[in-house]
Amino acid sequence: MGIRETINKFPAASSGVFTGVILITVAFIFWSQRSPADSSPGRAAYTIDDGKTWFVDVDNRITPFTKNGQTAVSAALFSSDGGKTKFVGYLQRNDPSAVQKLSKPNAVKRADLPSGEAVELGYSVQVKRPLSPNSPWIRMDSPEAAAITQPKSPSGQPATAVEP
Repeated sequence: MGIRETINKFPAASSGVFTGVILITVAFIFWSQRSPADSSPGRAAYTIDDGKTWFVDVDNRITPFTKNGQTAVSAALFSSDGGKTKFVGYLQRNDPSAVQKLSKPNAVKRADLPSGEAVELGYSVQVKRPLSPNSPWIRMDSPEAAAITQPKSPSGQPATAVEP
């Protein structure tokens, strides 16, 4: 018996199978078309006390931002024992002029900006050593930043970056 004869002989079952196939197809199309932005953000470390302590929040915060009435900046975490003990290796923030651009309602993603403006925002990232409130913020593209972004552990051992 062919497909046409089976459909004619069992119309209710054929309709159910056909409806099921359509629903599965629509669900697959919907699932495959969702954008990566639909996924939840990752986690990042931040500090409000120059790196003495740190807290975890979503990784899409524009720094600096206000937390509990204090200024929070990104805290880059490092470890020299495989992640058992974590410490803040350096602090990172955006230049205030970049924060204004990035904080506008409906701000575009860096990838959507004209190349010159994207480069300008890229250069706006600043770093500094933790636990040194009087040390200046250094542009990430400066030669001095390389030494800051490759910290050693408090005991002087080489350290590697770790997730919060």
